[in-house]
Amino acid sequence: MSRKFVNIILTLLTLFPLAAQTDKPLHLRLSGYVHNMQSAYFDSIQGNWINDNLIHSRLNLQLAYKSNFTFNLSVRNRIFTGETVKYFPGYSDFVKKDMGIVPLSWNAVSEQSVLWNIAIDRLNVHYSGNNFELTIGRQRINWAKTFVWNPNDLFNNYSFFDVDYAERPGSDAIDAIYYISPMSSVEVASKLDRDTNITSAVKFATTIGTYDIQLLAGILNSQDYALGLGWTGYIKNITFRGEGTYLHPKKNFADTSGLFLISIGLDYSLKNSVTFMGEFLYNPQKDNLFITSPMDLYSAPMDVKHLSFARYNVFAQVSAQPYPLLNTSMAFMYFPKEKGYFLMPSFTYSLADNADISIIGQIFKGHFSSPANNNTTFVFNAIFIKLSLNFSTK
Repeated sequence: MSRKFVNIILTLLTLFPLAAQTDKPLHLRLSGYVHNMQSAYFDSIQGNWINDNLIHSRLNLQLAYKSNFTFNLSVRNRIFTGETVKYFPGYSDFVKKDMGIVPLSWNAVSEQSVLWNIAIDRLNVHYSGNNFELTIGRQRINWAKTFVWNPNDLFNNYSFFDVDYAERPGSDAIDAIYYISPMSSVEVASKLDRDTNITSAVKFATTIGTYDIQLLAGILNSQDYALGLGWTGYIKNITFRGEGTYLHPKKNFADTSGLFLISIGLDYSLKNSVTFMGEFLYNPQKDNLFITSPMDLYSAPMDVKHLSFARYNVFAQVSAQPYPLLNTSMAFMYFPKEKGYFLMPSFTYSLADNADISIIGQIFKGHFSSPANNNTTFVFNAIFIKLSLNFSTK
């Protein structure tokens, strides 16, 4: 796999001279970042701490031909050191895991004290023209309307708890959009995962008054029929958004019951840049995600049926910029039945135009069921200190 990756890069490098000539139809753009993140995990201040370090670099390459065709390639390099690599069996396989039909993640180095993972999470060709867009390859198909939990996102759900993956996962898919008018469109998408399960759906989007509405229908993981509704609009100065999806198993269609998930959110911003956000998710799935280790928090949900650890989920967040170079936020989750909660304070200070430093905390506690114990008290705390350097060419 690494040899294939090198061949791709060498091929693209041969195009640099062409892209540099302004009279040619090719245009090359590079962007990305380098993160150095120190983390500490612990059950209590008095207990044992697990200390880790992550060097995470990302390279985004975009090669455009005229105004119609664009080739996109994004590569993640992550070097893990610390106690998680040393003492958690199977961690290297967990990091290498790739849900796509084409395995584009591999461990270049996997030793007792160091793990180096290389992953391609975007690799696609995009065409745009005549009210039509087509993207083929590994890409992110974002049908979400809400912020934390996304029942309409049939293709690539993500974990809110992961603080170092802003781009979110992608899918091996084909996505086509036709714009009926400036206010309406039809989108058809299909993806294939590593188990050859097919997720395919069609989405109709339009604007009615002050509301953006979407309707979708399709099949999830070759197993469930899906019908969905999503919206974004305004109630005076408050943004009102939501999405709901009904899932019904294909097998024994007449003899089985369906599953309805709904997420509803509100956003409100003050003139002094303070933003309030609230969201609620109802997920009646009985066998929701199990929490057996901290790694479970950072794994992306298996699919839209497993968005949460609980049936009732409440989220609130307040964000502010008290000084021009400082951004702060406090996120809170509450799980009523489990008597659980999650807190995440965050502080980001801009050191320069392309560099910043962040301090992020996480506190998670609750009584969650697991295969081994029906009433496990799960306690988890984390501190992250991240230094980021971004770069981009025009």
